[in-house]
Amino acid sequence: LSPNEIFVIRDSLVLICNDNPSIMKKIALYNFKTWNMISEFATRGHAENEFINCNVILNGNCNTFFLRDIQKNKFWICNIDSLSKNKPCVKNQFDYSRDVIDLYPFDSTYMGFNFWYLNDKRYDNLVYPIAEYSMKGEHNTMNKSYKYFVANVTGGLIFTNPKNHDIWVAYRHDNVIE
Repeated sequence: LSPNEIFVIRDSLVLICNDNPSIMKKIALYNFKTWNMISEFATRGHAENEFINCNVILNGNCNTFFLRDIQKNKFWICNIDSLSKNKPCVKNQFDYSRDVIDLYPFDSTYMGFNFWYLNDKRYDNLVYPIAEYSMKGEHNTMNKSYKYFVANVTGGLIFTNPKNHDIWVAYRHDNVIE
């Protein structure tokens, strides 16, 4: 299969994100004990509902997972129960800002880590590390002129505490979690 990501879910399911270019479906769900495939989806391609590239982000509630295509700047919110019953599993999808390097969705908004953020007073693009964005907003903000180019070592990961839903940010360029 050449999977690039494997997740064991509920001790009975295995969710695989497959990066083999010869396989047309990027996501597959398998039974953990028998290794029989239950269902698959996320067709590889360039059309509206297809994936050029795909990575999986698990949500803390174990019934939702996220798919992200960083080349198309598209984000899908998917239901594991629907996928396990071989039914349509996409609950919501939206385009996200090209200025965002990582994101976490909520009901109608998402928190995004600003690609252009630099934690250095000498080189500052005057942007905050995270900001709230609308899922329905216009996202052509790459046209802004920034004073400094940001190397690929910057950025952060956004996640929530599953118990109290606090937003946490882990900075990639610092040993800091806020």
